[in-house]
Amino acid sequence: MMHPIKGKISALKIIGLIGLVAVSFCFAMFQGGFVSWFLFGSFLPIAFYSILLNFYPIKRIAIKRVFDKKEYIDGEKVSVKIHIHLPYRIPLAYLFIKDEVSKRPRGGPFSGQTVLFPLFSKERMYTYDHDSLSRGEYSFHRIRIQMGDLLGLFRKDVVIEQLEKIIVFPAYFEMNNHPLKTLFESGVTLAKDIAHRDSTMAISTRAYQSGDRFSWIHWKQTARKNELMTKEFEQWQSQDVLLILVCTPSSSFELAVKVTSSIVRSAVKAGTKIGLLSLGMERQYFPVQGGEAQLRTLNEHLATVNDDLHHDFHKLLATEIFLKKFGQTLIFLVSQLRKEDMEKIADIYKRNNEIGIFLIKSRLEKVKPEEATLLAYATGKGMKVKVVHESDFTRAFER
Repeated sequence: MMHPIKGKISALKIIGLIGLVAVSFCFAMFQGGFVSWFLFGSFLPIAFYSILLNFYPIKRIAIKRVFDKKEYIDGEKVSVKIHIHLPYRIPLAYLFIKDEVSKRPRGGPFSGQTVLFPLFSKERMYTYDHDSLSRGEYSFHRIRIQMGDLLGLFRKDVVIEQLEKIIVFPAYFEMNNHPLKTLFESGVTLAKDIAHRDSTMAISTRAYQSGDRFSWIHWKQTARKNELMTKEFEQWQSQDVLLILVCTPSSSFELAVKVTSSIVRSAVKAGTKIGLLSLGMERQYFPVQGGEAQLRTLNEHLATVNDDLHHDFHKLLATEIFLKKFGQTLIFLVSQLRKEDMEKIADIYKRNNEIGIFLIKSRLEKVKPEEATLLAYATGKGMKVKVVHESDFTRAFER
């Protein structure tokens, strides 16, 4: 419904426009001549069109928003089509279309807008693209339509509520190697008691990789396939892996999310059960599970996670009792390390199965001397550490 004040203004404009028509007619009558009547004749259809436009049923304009899909990956182009159906073939000087979009929970609003010149056509389509949307959930909630006459005397607008959402998942790196096996490849399995692995039942075979024990070779499969084949053990397959993403504000946080997404995708693809603990302003815990459903659940969270942890994360670790559970592997993904944090991680390591630490740095960011000392300390304790830079991410998981 139009606001009452706008209604009064429109009525005054109509009266004023009729008054101008009357004045131009009187001028032509008294002045006479071709020029006077030409001006009156030229102004008359414009005035009539403006009055007619004032009664145009703008609320009857049908509009529909169409996406090529509802799920995207960070960096993909998003194309949005706006289909417009006009009720009558009355020539319209212009249509201003604005599609209002808000991004949640990160970032501010933005929109796609244009001016169309439909003239006598009843069907129009407007397409706009976002070349590279960052991860997040986007809500397309309303479309604003505005129309007016050539003189700018009349302007009508309507807002059509049409709620639709798309989600942009975080980008990921393609990995040829299992990232967790790469982390623990230096002769240490995901369980501390390595001697038990030789006595565990083999459930499958795979191609031999550097670091595999000689006793793990499956000789029958090696002879059959004419290449070295290694036994896969049930102990590796059943190991619980929990990723802990520390959401402290950092220039490398987006890279940390990308690394986390890559690990989750690679682990699920390899059949490893994996969970996630996200430590931010809001703690989010996703129990260890496997399969495509778990991949989707974790990616939906990673699409909207924020770097909003503004206090020391070691204080949060002290409250997480389940981190002390025996029989699971903990992988910390951090963008910065401090002494208090490492002390708490070492305390958990004393009572836990295995711990790995990914220290993630952006392209130009360097490891601080204090962090290098803490990583050396963790390595000396038996924990596995890797420094991951954006520029050499692939190589970090190949060595």
